[in-house]
Amino acid sequence: WWPPAGPVVKAWLSSMLLGEELELLWAKLVVAKKEAAGKKRVAVEELRRRVDYGRDELQRLRSDVAAPRKEKHALEQRCAGVVRGCCCRRASRVRSGRRRRCQACLPL
Repeated sequence: WWPPAGPVVKAWLSSMLLGEELELLWAKLVVAKKEAAGKKRVAVEELRRRVDYGRDELQRLRSDVAAPRKEKHALEQRCAGVVRGCCCRRASRVRSGRRRRCQACLPL
């Protein structure tokens, strides 16, 4: 890293044979740094956009999974007091090997 060239340094460089070439190289370096900073900025924006999209997709998938879970829970709550050992409460099997069903589970 070089400190920015002040007027004294520029005057000294211009008196040298290679002064113009050094100034040209310095200008190219400045331009290259600005281009690199621009590319980084674009990459950061793209990464942010992809993260936002991924977060939205994850939230959508979670809500898709939560809906049937809530539905099942509501059904279990409806059946809880109606029949002891109902199929939706994952009760143990009765002697005949068949699960008992409450009125809410009969259509299932």
